[in-house]
Amino acid sequence: MGAFTVNAEWAKRVKRWRKRHGVTALVGPARPDRCTKCIRKKKILTRHHKGNEYLLARMRPDLWSKRYVNFYKADIIWLCPKCHEAIHERFVPKQRELNRKWYTKASQGRKVHKKTLERYHGIFQTITEKWLG
Repeated sequence: MGAFTVNAEWAKRVKRWRKRHGVTALVGPARPDRCTKCIRKKKILTRHHKGNEYLLARMRPDLWSKRYVNFYKADIIWLCPKCHEAIHERFVPKQRELNRKWYTKASQGRKVHKKTLERYHGIFQTITEKWLG
C-alpha cells in the first residue's frame, strides 16, 4: 500500500474540497524540523493525519473533507518519509476492513454510516498514538 504520495487525483480532489470549504491557503501548525516519531532532524517532513482523515473524507466528503483540508493541530503530526511509510503500513489491516464496508455500501447505492467512520477514526488515532509510544 505504501505511504501516501501526492498525485493528480489527490490534488484535484483536495482543490475541490478547499474551494467548497473556503480554505484558500495551506494552513496548519508550523512545520518543525524534527520527525515526531524518530526525533531525527530532517529536511523533509510531511503532515500525517492521525485519524486517517483523507480516507474518511474520500468515503464521506460531506462529513470529513472540511476537517481534512483545515489541518487542525490536534489531527496531525509531522513525520519523515520513513516513519510516514511505517505508520501507513500499520493502518493497512483496518483500511482494508473499512474499504470492504465502503465498496459494499457503494454497490448498494448507500453511504458508510457516520458512526462507523467515527469509530474507525478513533481506531486510526489509537494506532497512531500507540505507535508513537
